[in-house]
Amino acid sequence: MEALLPVRTRTMQPRLHEMKGLEQAASIKRWAGGGQPPLAWGKLRKDPELWDPLGDTLIYFGRQRPQASIRVRSSVLEQTGSEFFASILRESRKSPTNGHLSAPTSPPQSLRASNSPRESWGDGRPMLPRRMSDLISSNVHRRAATAIDSLGRKGAQQKLQLIDGITDEDDVSPVMYELSFPVPADASPAEVLRHHLTTRNVFALLMNKAIVGLDFGQTLKDLHRRLLQYMPPETGCAGMIKRYLVDNELNDVRNDPTMAAGLLVWSEEPSVCWSEGWREGFVHCVGMYPRLSAMAEMGTLSLLSQALLERAHDELHVRIGTAEDRLSSFDFRDVWPVGSVLPPAARSSFDSFHQFLRQFYEKAYKTWPVPGTQENGNGWLTRPLVNRLQRDFGALYDDIVDRDVIWEMSGHRSERRPIIVSRKKRATFRADSNGPPITDLLVAFDDKNGFPHIPHPYPLLPTSIPMQHARKRSLFDFKPTKSIENRTALSYAEATNIFVLGPRFGHNDLVEAFRKFEKTDQLGKVNPLDARKGRWVLLYCISQVLANMSVDTPGLWCKGDVSYFLNPRLTGTPPWVSETDSELEPASQVLSHCWTVSKTWNSVHAIGWSSFQNHRQIVITSDGIGDGIGRDWSSSSDGRTALVDHSRGGWSGDKSTAEGCAFSADSDRAPLAPGKTNPDGTPEPERVRAYRAKAVSDVGRSGYVPPEEW
Repeated sequence: MEALLPVRTRTMQPRLHEMKGLEQAASIKRWAGGGQPPLAWGKLRKDPELWDPLGDTLIYFGRQRPQASIRVRSSVLEQTGSEFFASILRESRKSPTNGHLSAPTSPPQSLRASNSPRESWGDGRPMLPRRMSDLISSNVHRRAATAIDSLGRKGAQQKLQLIDGITDEDDVSPVMYELSFPVPADASPAEVLRHHLTTRNVFALLMNKAIVGLDFGQTLKDLHRRLLQYMPPETGCAGMIKRYLVDNELNDVRNDPTMAAGLLVWSEEPSVCWSEGWREGFVHCVGMYPRLSAMAEMGTLSLLSQALLERAHDELHVRIGTAEDRLSSFDFRDVWPVGSVLPPAARSSFDSFHQFLRQFYEKAYKTWPVPGTQENGNGWLTRPLVNRLQRDFGALYDDIVDRDVIWEMSGHRSERRPIIVSRKKRATFRADSNGPPITDLLVAFDDKNGFPHIPHPYPLLPTSIPMQHARKRSLFDFKPTKSIENRTALSYAEATNIFVLGPRFGHNDLVEAFRKFEKTDQLGKVNPLDARKGRWVLLYCISQVLANMSVDTPGLWCKGDVSYFLNPRLTGTPPWVSETDSELEPASQVLSHCWTVSKTWNSVHAIGWSSFQNHRQIVITSDGIGDGIGRDWSSSSDGRTALVDHSRGGWSGDKSTAEGCAFSADSDRAPLAPGKTNPDGTPEPERVRAYRAKAVSDVGRSGYVPPEEW
């Protein structure tokens, strides 16, 4: 067959199309995805993004367009397996009888559909390859070189470098097909525009390029309907669009209420019912509801979705307002019962801790609460701020929580109530003895607000130091002795998890300030044991409020750099399920830090080192259960020694090297017993503390660690 040469195939004089000016007047948008805002677009006459200089097929919008708008390869259409595309390709094939190019009875081998197996959506319906551009870009240079050789073109290499922003002179492949996509005769100018944009988007999807349109939701609906006309019945057109949206990150609708509403509109279509897409759109729409409610896109949603959005926004708004009231001054005084003759000693520490928190955040933010914003409905509490508070109070919780203490149900079935107990059944543990009724306070607060109980509801308690009023200056002014100051500081220093957390515990300003504050607050006036309980009550209540606001809806695709909350009520969603059911998992407090952090306590980490008779040294490890702290040395019958983990009552090192070591378990939570020494006489606390961080950070493993690796 003679070499095919490009020839102009349209000889009629172009006429002004009825769309002239409409494209420029309409606000057409181009959605690139990846969280980028949509951009204005006006390339319908000739689309450089869909103009492939290696293509052999020209696409015309309507029958009267003066020039082609899109240039593609016929193999792109053949790969779809669409009888519609195959038919129009056959009908538009150029032949000598009509003055066009002659062509063989079947497409050249280089343009035929691939024989590779087609993928499936999982239900037996075939789908297009993951990225159609992968198909059409294969063997590009070989096919281009063949076309160039057959045409006798010069400067082929320079031509191939002009893929973007091409002109007719840049086209290097022969034209074999010309396809026109006319519009219905009775279509209005606006309908004509939508028709042509949808035609353009079909090829954009097949070539994995950006889609364009007037409204995101309507654009997806139009594209879906057109694919149903063009594609084989078994293709699964909704699945094609889902894959396209995810691959091109068009499911990222953060901070764009129009895209979020559009994703919601298409996802709730009866032929789609895409739960994941609906959830993404719904959650972001609720967060941006003040902006969305004033937009035209709100009217494109179904009435049921509009009602669900309004209900979820109202509920979220109430939750935000309640949290703002609580956190604006950290005022939880209503936790304490009213009318008691003499408030417990812990109450004064509760109040002073409340004042400390206000002063701390006023210093950190210059003013507290921070100013509200119009974008946030004049509210001041935002998602980033809640996350900051959650990090602060989560770190403080980690520092002083008693990992051994949990809730337990007691009493007969009809009278069961939660109580606070020691998991290791410490004989000396009494949650409410000689102090405030912590159990009653926490249970009453949780029940009043409908909160689930935090799994570990009790703090590490410092050593009890009876209150002494030494060197009394006045009725309300007491100066403690130096001995009391030192004993108080030591008792607080020992009642911490810092030795368990080790290098994993990063710096936190609130924790550092709290440690300094606690050693001087109510000094000599309140027993440190009671004072820690009072502060814990406030910490527990604040942690519950933050947990109710800080957890995002599970399964979201995109949630970074978002100031609005992403945890609306999901009851009765998506709309194709009943009111009492839900296919979507809602945000829950049990997914917040105070519930999930205990899972990390089971990870093995180093807590010290031990010397053996042969002078080898190993890093002692703990699984984090209980206190997870070694606090003593123990010798076996063969003279070897190991650091004992009292909290576990079990092995506290590498079993292969510590086999046979004797150890014990007791209820003392002191992190390291003062005065204990290792075999070479070095004071154990200082040495263990010095080597713990070094061993973990430099070696990163348990077991035998040679000194030269430290």
